[in-house]
Order: sequence, then structure tokens, then C-alpha cells
Amino acid sequence: MDYQIGIDQVDTRLDQFITLVFDSVSRSQAKKLISKKQVAVNGKFCKPAYKLQINDCIRVDVSDTFDSLNVLPECIEFGIIHEDTEILVVDKPTNLITHPAPGVNSGTLVNGLLQRYGNQIRTLDRNGIVHRLDKDTTGVMVVAKTVNAALHLSKQFKAHTTSRKYIALVCGTPKHHSATIDTQVHRSRQNWRKMMVTTESGRRAITHYRVLESFGRFSLVDLTLDTGRTHQIRLHLSYIGHPIVGDPVYGGGEKRALNDAPSPFIRQSFLSLGRQALHARSLEFEHPLTQERVSYRSPLPTDMQSAITTLSNPSDFA
Repeated sequence: MDYQIGIDQVDTRLDQFITLVFDSVSRSQAKKLISKKQVAVNGKFCKPAYKLQINDCIRVDVSDTFDSLNVLPECIEFGIIHEDTEILVVDKPTNLITHPAPGVNSGTLVNGLLQRYGNQIRTLDRNGIVHRLDKDTTGVMVVAKTVNAALHLSKQFKAHTTSRKYIALVCGTPKHHSATIDTQVHRSRQNWRKMMVTTESGRRAITHYRVLESFGRFSLVDLTLDTGRTHQIRLHLSYIGHPIVGDPVYGGGEKRALNDAPSPFIRQSFLSLGRQALHARSLEFEHPLTQERVSYRSPLPTDMQSAITTLSNPSDFA
């Protein structure tokens, strides 16, 4: 993971910066990462007390996190849509982190995979994880079970030849019934846990959306990704003025969604949701063994369906 230092981070200690980037990492854990030479500044290894300078390039190597023997098998609940000798297609629930990160070695999907498959998964690069969903995003994920599957799937995600479709409940109604959002994105220099649209050099992000239904102050939208950048859908919908309901990071929390709720019942349904209303509804790719195009779907989770039902029939809850 690479980060370029902006004016707001100048003179920040290196170990403190690591704690800002990874919210689960303590100062002592950051120092350990630095001492293990997993953090480099402009290609060189520095002390934890190093003061960051403008345009410093920070590289954090967390690759061994995925192979660490400290990541233990755990009984983790997740749905299974499909399984064969090469792949596992998961129906990821909310509140589940995909893989370990610095300071987080338990309670992840990978811990659950280790419980189910043991060394078959542990010996694979990144424990078979070839893509991920945010902690509170639900829906379809594919996991590799063999080296061949991991290589084959990783190439597809890198080449953007997979087809990923999502559904989201957003604030307001987009001006256009369907459109494409095409921007450059990079991490915010004011808040390293957020992404931002930029006119400077960044990574291209392309999202296609289509309005499925409008409820006045809220809408249900269908989304297709051409790229898969961090927080891409959440950022793009916020960028066009229609943040996802329940997403306080990008403007869909109390500042907008809860305040715009036209009734106490709708407000309560949003509070019960307790997350961004974003669901990965389908995933299509070339099967690594048969080379045939396959597609898998996940039904809308009950928390999102409940919010949509309340919006669709407000009089029933009056």
C-alpha cells in the first residue's frame, strides 16, 4: 500500500501516521511494523520518530499479514452460494472484514476460511482472497481454493474482465435515469481513511448506474463497475450528490439520510440498518477450470429489504 504525503501530514511522526492509516493499529504495533522493515519512506527504512516531509512516498507492506501463523482458524458465519474443487462463492454478511490487517488477526472471513479449509487455504497467496468487499457491504464474493484458481481469478480482476453488479439505496433522485461516472480517484490527504475524486493524477474509476425506483427523497439504484477502486461506489455516488443511505463517511448518515427521512418509521428503519445500504448482487467471471463464463447472485439482505419496504409503503407504518 502506497501513500504520498501532503501538506497536512508534514512533521507527523512515521509511527503516528501508520496509526492514522490503519485505525485498528496501536502506536506499539506501528513501531513493530517499522522495526520489521515493513514500512519504507522513499524506498528507505526509517525510525518510528521520523518526521514526514512533503511528497514523501510511504510504502506499507502488509503481505505477510495474510500468511501469518498468528491468524488462527475461527468459526465465522457466512453463506455459501457455490463450491467446487477450484472456487468458493461466498454470500458475505454485514459487519465482516474480508481479511486480516495490521492489528486485526481475528473475526475476519479469512479466519473462517482457515477453520473450514485449513492448510489448503493457508498455503495460498493472501489465503485465496482475490478481491474484497468493505466490512459493511454484503453480497457475492469469490475465493480461490487452488493456486491455479488464484492466478486465473486475479488476472481477471486486474484486467477488469469480471462483471460486478451492485444495488444501493441512495439519498435523493439522480438527475439522469442512467449515466456513467468516470473520474480519477486517490486517498484524501486530509483523511487517509477516505478516498476522493481528483483532477490530479490518480487511478481511473468508472461506475455505471441506473435508477430502479424513486421514493421521493430516496432512490434505489443499480450499479455496474468497470473498475474496482477502494470505496469506489460510495465515493462516486457521494460525488454526484447522492450518497448511500447509512454511509456517514461519504455523507449518507445523520447529516443527510436520517435528517431527510420523511417519517419516524423510515428514520427508524435506517437506524436499524446500521450500515451503508450497499449490496453486491451478482458476480460474473470465467471459471478457472472450465473457462466457461459463470454468474452467481445474492438475494437482497433483509435489512435493506426492510428499509425499501418501509419507503415503498409508508402508509402501512403510519
